[in-house]
Amino acid sequence: IILALLPIITTYIGGAVLDSLLKILRNNSNIYSSAFLVPLLLLIGSIWIAEVLSYIRAYLDSKWENNREVFHDNVIIKYSLTLEPQLLDQPYFAHLKSRIMYNIWKISAVFEISRYIIAGIPAILLSLTLLAVYDWKLIILIVLSTIPTFLVRQKFGERLWSIWNTDSEEKIKYDAYINNTATNNLERFLELKVFGYGRFLIQKATQINKKFIGKILTNERKRMLTGILYSVVEYILIGAAIFLAFVDVKLNIFSIGKFFVVYGLIFNFRENIYDIVKHLTSLTSKKKLLDSYYTFMHIKPRLKSKNIKLQDSDIEIIFKNVWFKYPNTNNWVLKGVNLTIHPKENIALVGKNGAGKTTLIKLLLRVYDPIKGDIFINGINLKDLDLKDYYQKIGLLSQSFNILNIPVKDNIIIGDVKTKYSFKRMKKAATLANIEKKIEKLPKKYNTFLNRGIEGGRNFSGGEWQRLAIARVFYKNPDLIILDEPTSAIDALAEESIFNNIYKHTKEKTVVIISHRFATVKKAEQIFVLNNGKIVEHGTHKQLFKNDGLYKQMYLAQNK
Repeated sequence: IILALLPIITTYIGGAVLDSLLKILRNNSNIYSSAFLVPLLLLIGSIWIAEVLSYIRAYLDSKWENNREVFHDNVIIKYSLTLEPQLLDQPYFAHLKSRIMYNIWKISAVFEISRYIIAGIPAILLSLTLLAVYDWKLIILIVLSTIPTFLVRQKFGERLWSIWNTDSEEKIKYDAYINNTATNNLERFLELKVFGYGRFLIQKATQINKKFIGKILTNERKRMLTGILYSVVEYILIGAAIFLAFVDVKLNIFSIGKFFVVYGLIFNFRENIYDIVKHLTSLTSKKKLLDSYYTFMHIKPRLKSKNIKLQDSDIEIIFKNVWFKYPNTNNWVLKGVNLTIHPKENIALVGKNGAGKTTLIKLLLRVYDPIKGDIFINGINLKDLDLKDYYQKIGLLSQSFNILNIPVKDNIIIGDVKTKYSFKRMKKAATLANIEKKIEKLPKKYNTFLNRGIEGGRNFSGGEWQRLAIARVFYKNPDLIILDEPTSAIDALAEESIFNNIYKHTKEKTVVIISHRFATVKKAEQIFVLNNGKIVEHGTHKQLFKNDGLYKQMYLAQNK
């Protein structure tokens, strides 16, 4: 605000200095008189203050710019972590979030835009006040001169931003194509080279972008032609205002110094008006985006709970007549599932693709609630449990576990960030996951970044990443372990070693395993076979093999 006001104040003082100088020249007075030196010192002082404030603002702008990512990290991502997992399975939420993340810079820019609007208002009011003191007719002419520019900016500025907003999905599509042409992953790059589809992706991206840019250029062309036409009227009015100021000087209504002030006020007023109009246009154009942001930041929880905490570390799970189908679908994925997993028991879920195994895990993690039936954990309905406390008791390795390009150490200890770090515990977890020998060969061992983009960094193969993810589970040492295809990228020998460790070191845990590999599954204490959303068989490997049912068919098909 002060920086916006200082040019007006400086112009006003400059007018006083000019009048003093002219008076000295006319009267041949002493140039060292206070009548001249005082306003001159005030003028220099105001210019110096503006310079100092410019440095301060540059620092604050730099601070804001360098911390802009904080808005993204601490607002959007941090808030996302509080949301319910089921939202990520909803198409509307994915679209809403991607739109916000793609346009995050526009949302954070709202603060900056608002700052400039607020700062410009006092400057406009001061300019108008001073112009009214000199000649009220000047206000009419100057205000009228800003209308053409206002109309051009309002009309074409809004249209430009509406193109950005309505077609932001086109830019997301553009990124979807172009981002896949640049990859640091060797395997993905090799696929791109072997299939030779890089140029195809670029061409598709270019077609999308060309159409998008075409709309913007059409708008800008119309803005240019209309702006040139409107500027004729605008500068006729400015010329009239300046001419009126000349007449006032001629009639001795005010001095040359005051004319200098009026001239400065005219252009200062216009500059502040243009800035405000520009920023208001930008602000109003973001309304839909801000509505989306507001909707995102005010998503209300759908899952209600009584926030009961589990007291016992021995986990018993009971599915009682559970039926489930996904939102907006008609097909039942689970049909009357009855299943009991006893404390400290390890069980395996097997079945064909689409049988409902992963859906059953989603219900167990309360991503969704059953449509019919209930799930009980230690006799307490899962709907009544405190989810945060419940998750603290679970170790999870899903099919698409997180690959984090951070040091090996952090990749393991994120399994349990609530307790104090222990190197001994971390090393044991790596050993049990059969990844410790690989880590010891790395340049900085556990402190090695798993990122080739960082000096000294390395990368892991798919199987090594999977073992590292298993180490997270061992590090957490949870009461309930859920493994969904935990060794799909691991060779048979390493898999056997890992599962020997899992069965050996989880005897006091409840373990649920989903796997297509029967060499892994057959060692489980109980095996449940799902088919078309129902449990069609259950028992030990020997019992199921004798049954001559689906389990035996699948086992023999894999071991031909």
